[in-house]
Amino acid sequence: MIASLTVIVCILAAYDERYTTNTVQKATAISRINNHTDYQVYTLTTYLGNEIDPEDTSELVQRLEEEDVYLITGKFAPTQDNRLLLTVTTSLHLDIDKDNIPISKPLAHLVGSVLKPYETAEIGFTLAIQVKPFLSQKQNDVFTIILTHPPNGRLKNAFIHAKKQSTVSTTGTLFFANSHLYCEVLEFSFITVKADTASTITVPWKSNQNDTASTSTIDRRIKNILENASKEPPAATTSTQTAPRSKRQGKTSTLKISEIAASFINSNNTANPTPSTSENKPSETSDEKSNTHNEKRTTPTAKKRPGRPKRARNVYSP
Repeated sequence: MIASLTVIVCILAAYDERYTTNTVQKATAISRINNHTDYQVYTLTTYLGNEIDPEDTSELVQRLEEEDVYLITGKFAPTQDNRLLLTVTTSLHLDIDKDNIPISKPLAHLVGSVLKPYETAEIGFTLAIQVKPFLSQKQNDVFTIILTHPPNGRLKNAFIHAKKQSTVSTTGTLFFANSHLYCEVLEFSFITVKADTASTITVPWKSNQNDTASTSTIDRRIKNILENASKEPPAATTSTQTAPRSKRQGKTSTLKISEIAASFINSNNTANPTPSTSENKPSETSDEKSNTHNEKRTTPTAKKRPGRPKRARNVYSP
């Protein structure tokens, strides 16, 4: 938010605060606001660089001297004792005697947010706005300014159409009344307005719409797709999930090397059978063969471990 003003002031007192990188000048000034003895008090803060020449009048920010007259521009904020804190942006020395200082009401340039709709009173229209200028890290508070305008002024329609939370820009003269800060508006404009709801939006080309107007191929295709989509029921989706496999199904059978070798030997024996040595023996019946085969399968033969060779004994003759 912006809150800046321009005013002609007379410097009453000034002093410097020196830091490592720059110099900060503090001053107290007043401005003449009418033909009477009324005045407005300001507390000025000017950031001076170390390379500023006090005798150079071309500088935008000049050193403030007591009892001299200056044209001041800067950001401002009000205080509780009806003073204006002002961070100086530009200061121009004027060759005017302090006794002949002209009337200079503080001319403010504001950008703020509307707090509530306008109100009417005997003085005319009033509209409260909220601004938040950044003077320094410690001085950046939000404050309210009441805008005023005559009842038959040229800007009354702008006050009437100003809605809550709209952002507006205005220019006018500042003054205090009952410890409240007012601004007599000279110019008023909208930056952003409150968004309207969808129910209040009117389509400008709807009244001129012609139903017989030709449509493009793409428009007709989109229309057909929308119509078919509204008529056809949604296709049933089938679940593609499969039943979870059991742990036993997930395990794959593995063959040992001994089993592979045994099957290989059996296949060789089948291809080349060995001749039988007992041809004269009577042939076994089928029942005896099956019983013998079952006994071989059910009773595994124990493997004999090779015996240790016998140790030879020494034989002595008598």
